[in-house]
Amino acid sequence: MYRQIRLQPDNTRYQRIVYRGSQNEELMDYELLTVTFGVNCAPYLAIRTLFQLADDVSARWPLASKVLKQYMYVDDVLAGAHDRETAIQTRDELIEALKGAGFPLRKWTSNTTSILAGLPKEHLLKEEFLNIDDLSEAKMLGIRWNAAQDAFYFNVQHIQVRPSYSKREVLSCVAKLFDPAGWLGPIVVKAKILMQDIWLAKIDWDDSLPRNLYLRWEQFLNNYRYIGEIRVPRWIHFTPWDEIEFHGFCDASEKAYAAAVYVKIRERNSDSVPYINLLVGKTKVAPVKTISLPRLELCGALLLSELINTLLPQLEISQPVVYKWTDSTIVLSWLKKPPCSWTTFVANRVAKIEELVGSSGWNHVDSADNPADLGSRGAWHGPNWLTKEQSQWPLHEKDIAFNTELEQKTTRVHATSVQDYEDILDRFSDFSRALRVVARIFRFYKRALPTHQQTVTENQSELTTEEIRGAKALGGIPGSEKKTRVQIMAALPPERTELTRPFANTGIDFTGPFDIQFHPTVKMVRVQPKNHQNKKATNRCPVCSDNHRLVFCRELRRMEAAERLRAVLVHHHCANCLSPHHMAKTCPSPKSCDRCQQRHHSLLHVGEQGRDGGGESIVLDNDTTARRKRQPYTAKASGESSDDEVVLILDADETDLH
Repeated sequence: MYRQIRLQPDNTRYQRIVYRGSQNEELMDYELLTVTFGVNCAPYLAIRTLFQLADDVSARWPLASKVLKQYMYVDDVLAGAHDRETAIQTRDELIEALKGAGFPLRKWTSNTTSILAGLPKEHLLKEEFLNIDDLSEAKMLGIRWNAAQDAFYFNVQHIQVRPSYSKREVLSCVAKLFDPAGWLGPIVVKAKILMQDIWLAKIDWDDSLPRNLYLRWEQFLNNYRYIGEIRVPRWIHFTPWDEIEFHGFCDASEKAYAAAVYVKIRERNSDSVPYINLLVGKTKVAPVKTISLPRLELCGALLLSELINTLLPQLEISQPVVYKWTDSTIVLSWLKKPPCSWTTFVANRVAKIEELVGSSGWNHVDSADNPADLGSRGAWHGPNWLTKEQSQWPLHEKDIAFNTELEQKTTRVHATSVQDYEDILDRFSDFSRALRVVARIFRFYKRALPTHQQTVTENQSELTTEEIRGAKALGGIPGSEKKTRVQIMAALPPERTELTRPFANTGIDFTGPFDIQFHPTVKMVRVQPKNHQNKKATNRCPVCSDNHRLVFCRELRRMEAAERLRAVLVHHHCANCLSPHHMAKTCPSPKSCDRCQQRHHSLLHVGEQGRDGGGESIVLDNDTTARRKRQPYTAKASGESSDDEVVLILDADETDLH
């Protein structure tokens, strides 16, 4: 076949040989023009050429195109049909399609003489096929086929039993067992197990086998000759209009595990007994490292999944019905849950099974009825209950719930408890200083952590406002409320431990005394903090002690302008809205004087002609903005001497009046 495929002229220079007919001739350099044996790409080029030929002839010879794509094995054609007419038409199309490409077909063989009729005798495999008998045999893919019986069989050579065998001789005999479909699984697996034990014995290639291994090999040879008597029918009684089911079985032992796929054929709308035949099988020896039997059963289930996934795409069945059977309830329990529920070994194989054939459709079968058992129970035709109705089958997967904790993945939880928690604020006497220390710790953390190094670009020494706020929010530092509530001496009243503005709650033992400077000729005025009164009496007038606001006080309105201003300032009321708790500069009210549009209340407006008719005027030496310069307010009455002067100095921060 290779010699019938011509290369492109540009590629022939890569196939050069040196040759001469005799020693007297001169060496000549030749270029091979066709595909050559021994080149690595030769099989690919041959198969790829057939695929291209199938595409080229698909419109003219569709049957031949289908055979070239699906039933070609390098240079052998293994194909068939469900009736003679289709088979003859396929034969003729193949001959014409391959003949036009330079591939004449030879060695024809069939189980029906009418298909071979009309072909030249020299094109047949043997002339005996024109009269099919027991001698009409052919060999394909290492397996022999008898045309008369339409069955496959194995031709094995007799091996004489000798007193001793070496490891090399045993390996040579085992390698001669060619079983691509797995029909000899129960026999081949015993030879595999024996070879594994020979390797574990660590004997040399030419050393004789130990006594125990020799006896096992002798028993194998005594049964070896019966392999030639095995017959596997080629036709499984399948036609496109029949009902077909696939049943896969898997089993395992301590030495090996196996899988087998059976096909069940029943005539549609008929009560006849179905035909059950073995399609394929596969066996593997257990690993040398000892593992548990449930794990080996799971390996058998995986082997069955791989076998089904490889077989079904090769069959022309659109929606195959597949049943999967195992005698391990633990494996069924593993397949019921997601792979993440189990340990690594089990999880990997369960995930692979779900990927190949899915986790549904698995059923339980008794060990005695499992044909995949490494014994010979039902090796060729499956268990007896397969021929019965589905209601008489073993327990179905939905009829019982299997559950196991074997190989279940354990969830580890780490719990920690902190005892004797130390508050970082206990190390500092100043909350702001503690906050800055924590902010610098967070700065170091962000600059040292690789994930934050790209975001830190500045190399400044001073802390920013964002860093301080972030330290307070993310540092787990208690608020300043906790620090102020920690008392060194006796417990203080609640109104003196709340966080408020400076001088809202005062006391001699809390924030110290405050100084009052006044003129010696003026009667001393008592100054009270603005939040000194009870919360229930926040609307009590400081002038008449009645329950109303200062702006509605009749006594205040009867006062002269100077006395009115003095009362507002002494009682710490706002000169703009006459409300307590804040001063004029921080007054939220947008109102102003109705007469001069200045920032004070209309009741406090004074000028050359006061509205009280006294002709007095009030002069403020320093307006409300002067308190940022820490200058005292000085209130003077123009009608009095300059000695009648009141000066108030309050020890407060810059947000209060000075």
